[in-house]
Amino acid sequence: VDSGLLQPVAVVAARTGAGGHCQCPGRCGRDRGVRHCGHPPGPPPRHRHRRPAGRCRAGRRWRCRDGRGTGMRLNAEQQAMLDGKHGWPLQTAMKMLTAVGRALDAPDLIRVTSAHLVIDGTALGEAGRDFLERLVTEGGRFAVPASINAIAVDRTKQSMTPEEDDQIRMLAACEKMGALPSCSCNPFIQGILPAFGEHVAWSESATAPYVNSVLGARTNREGATA
Repeated sequence: VDSGLLQPVAVVAARTGAGGHCQCPGRCGRDRGVRHCGHPPGPPPRHRHRRPAGRCRAGRRWRCRDGRGTGMRLNAEQQAMLDGKHGWPLQTAMKMLTAVGRALDAPDLIRVTSAHLVIDGTALGEAGRDFLERLVTEGGRFAVPASINAIAVDRTKQSMTPEEDDQIRMLAACEKMGALPSCSCNPFIQGILPAFGEHVAWSESATAPYVNSVLGARTNREGATA
């Protein structure tokens, strides 16, 4: 992984089981499926780790821990990123990714071959603008090809509102880090086509069905933090 990576990996989908758990005190139901007691299924019982590291299993739900509180297994390189040994941009990216992974009970991180980002100025606001520009200042760079989703600004306008100017600054920051200013919800019609079986990290609701179902590549519908 490049030391300038902002989106080094995508979170693996959580390995969770179907069905709930019977809440009857007599534990009359199975872990999943039909309840013999007739009670409706409830949420799964809370599972706590009793070992400082390793992996355990509660029903069909996997939870992993690397011993440093991330809730995930990280290799030495990923852990070094998280510890800040490769700079603030990488450390921030890894904090975001491991937070998403922990929320989804994902055991590992995987490499991706490209990323598609949403940088909506309405959602990100001044804080998002400042964050992206700090990434540039701190030396952040994309290590995989990255395209940009549509922005709600006419880039040819001569006079812009402060909010529109912030959006343009966000786009410029991403360009400085190596992103392609595609500004499209459908980067695949611009010739950006993941190959069959590749893993990518693409935002935007229109991309996930096409990537997974038509191209045969794999992506979650990533959010701004992924």
